[in-house]
Amino acid sequence: DRGIFDKAFAARSEFVLCAKGTVRERSAKSNKIPTGDIEIEVSDLRVLSKAQTPPFEIVDNSKTAEDVRLKYRYLDLRRTPLQQNIITRSKIAKIARERGAKITVITRYLKSDLTRYADTVFICGAKEGPLEGGSMGAKMSQLHIIDILFQCYYHRNEAESRRNNELTAAANLDRYDK
Repeated sequence: DRGIFDKAFAARSEFVLCAKGTVRERSAKSNKIPTGDIEIEVSDLRVLSKAQTPPFEIVDNSKTAEDVRLKYRYLDLRRTPLQQNIITRSKIAKIARERGAKITVITRYLKSDLTRYADTVFICGAKEGPLEGGSMGAKMSQLHIIDILFQCYYHRNEAESRRNNELTAAANLDRYDK
């Protein structure tokens, strides 16, 4: 059916489609894709939602420039390596917390898994990531405030701070030695 072919040809990677038809065994099977043994002979195709093509392909081995990926961070976070980084950070924080280390988190996501293990959570602006600001002066101010807070805490609790450093380092070693 020419109409179905035209709709399928016009569809892009982020479109949501509804295809009705008959599932049948492929004549040319492929082990390169999970559905390599079957195909659908489409009798009806509907576009449920259209979307703009993303500014870069969302794949694990992206060769896109870092500045573009950072500009569209919400898309970049769909890639498996970045998701694994977030999960790993939470696991390290959990291990450090279980060993008695104090955890401080800077985030804009109050419901982040990482905040469950934190003793202190700093929330940054809704449209800013941690340590981001409208200008270099804003970034420097944020870093300066964090440095002052750390130094004050460290000097008041030097023994505990040294212990936290040791516990966090041990948690990291335990995590990566496995």
